[in-house]
Amino acid sequence: MAFPVAPRSSRAPRLPQSSDGHRELASPAGVRFLRFSLTRKPYTITKQRERWTEEEHNRFLEALKLYGHAWQRIEEHIGTKTTVQIRSHAHKFITKVSGRPPGVGLVQLELN
Repeated sequence: MAFPVAPRSSRAPRLPQSSDGHRELASPAGVRFLRFSLTRKPYTITKQRERWTEEEHNRFLEALKLYGHAWQRIEEHIGTKTTVQIRSHAHKFITKVSGRPPGVGLVQLELN
């Protein structure tokens, strides 16, 4: 069965908008609607960026040896950084130590 092909245009087709600001798409059967919003949440900086002190980094290394990737336990061990900050620091640290670009192969990190 062949389907008619609409000519391509440079702009995407506009979707019908409901009264609450959402766009609606009908399923092929016309039964359900998918609802999504076109507005993005504004980017806000919640906290000023701060560098890791030497003491925090040493506690991070110590906790990494003790707890592996148990980020919550490492957070409790360090005491001054959030789990998200610790995971980010670990990713950057392991990438730097391994000498590989992020996401290339698995690295077994040997900590003394």
